[in-house]
Amino acid sequence: MSKIRALRSLALLTSFVAIVGAVTPISVGPLVTSSASASTISRCQISSLEISATNGDGLHHGVEIVTFKNVTNHVCALRGYLEIKANLLSGKAPKNLVGMYHSSQPGSHLAAADVEMAWAGGVNWSTGIYPSAAAQKAFVPPIISLPAKTGTASSTLNWVDGPNTGTCPAFEEIRIGLAGTFVTRPLGLGFADPLCYEFDVTPIVRGSTGAMTLKSTAKDQP
Repeated sequence: MSKIRALRSLALLTSFVAIVGAVTPISVGPLVTSSASASTISRCQISSLEISATNGDGLHHGVEIVTFKNVTNHVCALRGYLEIKANLLSGKAPKNLVGMYHSSQPGSHLAAADVEMAWAGGVNWSTGIYPSAAAQKAFVPPIISLPAKTGTASSTLNWVDGPNTGTCPAFEEIRIGLAGTFVTRPLGLGFADPLCYEFDVTPIVRGSTGAMTLKSTAKDQP
């Protein structure tokens, strides 16, 4: 990674941390309206959303913030984890990957693992204490209601782009899935990046930072 890219990445990381630190704790609500009828809110479909991936790159870490905006005239809700797959590159290495890249078979992909928290983004707890293994296993992602035309939600994709030894596969676009329907988006980096390890996706949360703080209960403690 060049000195210029490293300085740029550090500045981006500092801005991202400042935004995340300002997130206000919320409580998780039910998947119903507040009206007397308590009718359920429909799940958001990919066709109802404007989906983008933007760069949140940091030093030796790759981060993409995947953002969803409800573009319909109806409220809808999202919950859980995206299904994200990296489309791995095959053939000759792009110029920026010489010495860092090994080719993958045509059509190869790598699926991201679901994690509650990652290097950038995810669900934090108001205690500031890292959740125990039991609490993470029992974690249920929050329900995010998106108002018509204005509602925004987001998630982060995290990976390490520097190998300990040898070379890594690489990618320059991702497939983003909800309920079995996918769209393909290029990385916000604007170029291909090595995908070495820790390829993780965090829960869908409210807003556009990819991070959310939830009020803790006794069961969330280590």
